[in-house]
Amino acid sequence: METVWRKSQFKSYFKLSLFIMMVISTCLVIWAGFTKKGEIIPFLLSVTLFLWISQVYIENKDANKKNMHRIIFVISLLSVVFGAFHIFVYR
Repeated sequence: METVWRKSQFKSYFKLSLFIMMVISTCLVIWAGFTKKGEIIPFLLSVTLFLWISQVYIENKDANKKNMHRIIFVISLLSVVFGAFHIFVYR
């Protein structure tokens, strides 16, 4: 018996993996706060925000809000890229 990946099934697995990564990222923010690793907290917060915006973007059905979420998605992605560049290059 073959398993056929439907679009809705793939989308649900993807949303679940985004949620799990968001929870892990939030736990890392809390861990960094307790262990005085203040230099990575802004990067972890931007990753958490990016994952949350990705989840909202996927679940949104309204076309008017979709454009606004796309703009916020791109801005948060740029924030993650610049944060990673700052941590890994300027260290």
